[in-house]
Amino acid sequence: MPYLERLRQIQMTTAGDRPFDLWLLLPTEREVKAHELRSLVGSGCHLSRSLWPLRYLRANPQQSVGLFCLDHQLFPEAHRLGIRVARWLRQQGVTTICSQHGGTDAESLASLASSASETLLIWGHYAEQVLRDRYHWQPLQLKVVGNPLHDRLFTIPKPTQPDFDQPLILVATTLQREYDDRPNSQQCYRDYLRCLFSALESINGRVMIKRHPRDPQQPDLYAEVLTEFPALQQRTTLLWSQDQPDTYRLLQQADLVISRASTVLEEAVMLGKATIAFDLFPNGPASRYLHLQAFPNFQWIAGSETTSLTTAIQTALATPQLQTDQDRDRCIAAFSDRLDGRSVERGVAVILEQLQRQPKL
Repeated sequence: MPYLERLRQIQMTTAGDRPFDLWLLLPTEREVKAHELRSLVGSGCHLSRSLWPLRYLRANPQQSVGLFCLDHQLFPEAHRLGIRVARWLRQQGVTTICSQHGGTDAESLASLASSASETLLIWGHYAEQVLRDRYHWQPLQLKVVGNPLHDRLFTIPKPTQPDFDQPLILVATTLQREYDDRPNSQQCYRDYLRCLFSALESINGRVMIKRHPRDPQQPDLYAEVLTEFPALQQRTTLLWSQDQPDTYRLLQQADLVISRASTVLEEAVMLGKATIAFDLFPNGPASRYLHLQAFPNFQWIAGSETTSLTTAIQTALATPQLQTDQDRDRCIAAFSDRLDGRSVERGVAVILEQLQRQPKL
């Protein structure tokens, strides 16, 4: 979306003829949230429910930018449409670019590495190194531009004083997909919350729980399990996506961030927050973020015994491990390139450069 919004601005503010047309190829609602894009549709920006504009893209490669769904060949069924489109366009000599989606956990990078496109827009140098060394992508195919969502971090003012008289603990995880390979995933999520809430119950602090947008509302496991901890319930706020919580503002306010396997872990570490990846299982999803142990403000805790988690939370709040300036710079370079508010600008520059290289047919 940020790239598309910027391309639309360029298109609408360029004097004379439009420099390019935009085509949004969204044949199915499940591939992309089409309603988020409707505000951009207008003269020179077309929304299509079919793939017929592909012929226009092929015939006018230097005057057209098309947006289509993910093309990760690791998921041949879920991404079948994007894979088919990318392969067909490349056969016609049209450049395709895939933007990084997801964090730097092993699963997300394996998925990204399977893209059917010839160029990748990636966020930081950790992903660049993994894609080059483990998956043998060529350096010229990898464009490190920064995470476009992180441009907001550059403009959000840091809180000058705490909003709470107690430490704020942000819990940002999910109760879907991540334990699907376990015999009883719903019970695993309940056990996870009981362990987490048992540890938090003895901690003096406010708790903010940001649900994942795809977490099921029925049953609401967060609210259900929280009733078993009435004292904790009184100082806990539960947020749904319809509450429109601002994740980055919450991260700025938090004293401690707890998750299982989410890009929130990377962002919290990058912002210098005390960060804990907690998982019931040593080989669970949190193990995909062990590379964050290179930074002093990150802890990885696994197991259903709550003592170690309680101790980790107490230590993180009482004596947080602070990043040095060198740690912070290293973290930003790894996960978001420069964090200078210009990631969208760099990504769009790559797209426009590739557009100019397209042959005139």
